[in-house]
Amino acid sequence: MILFLSNIALSQSVADTLLSKKDISITKKLFIAPISLWQKLSYSTSALNCQFEPSCSQFMALSISKHGAFAGSIIGADRIIRCNPFAHYYHTKLDSGHFHIDGRLLDTVPDKIYLHKPDINIAMTIVPGLGRLNNKHPGDGLYSLLLESTLAFSSYSLHRKGHQVGAIIFGTAAIVFWLSDFYDSLRIKSGKNKVK
Repeated sequence: MILFLSNIALSQSVADTLLSKKDISITKKLFIAPISLWQKLSYSTSALNCQFEPSCSQFMALSISKHGAFAGSIIGADRIIRCNPFAHYYHTKLDSGHFHIDGRLLDTVPDKIYLHKPDINIAMTIVPGLGRLNNKHPGDGLYSLLLESTLAFSSYSLHRKGHQVGAIIFGTAAIVFWLSDFYDSLRIKSGKNKVK
């Protein structure tokens, strides 16, 4: 057990390379630091392997470094919601996805964010997961609904018990994941009809 914990503490995570860069702001580093800790744990066991390349934690860290803490967190949260048991089907059948050389689903961080004009999906997205359901991704919609509801309920429960810091953390996470539903409803998933 001690050997396992020391291996985690000494291992270099992918997010560590972003943390060591001098051109990344302190705000971005504050958001990337917890990702680095997660990677030290998750990369030490194959049980927590991600089905995407880059992994969801690396995608989040790269999103934050490219697009800032606010937008990057929303883009990364969108990826986490899309990383579910239905991802392979959506990636291959509906989104004409590509694969990494090792067989994982290839989904890189966009250099620019292209959004289309708001439509009925925006109104539907007020209810967590409903916009994703309307985008023909019902599994993502269900996962989104369950995740956001769990985070919001946890925030409320912690608030009622007087644990305000935990309530703020879980409440903020619920809001970020909910905002990622709006991002999913507005982002253009192919290279067609791009609007900046």
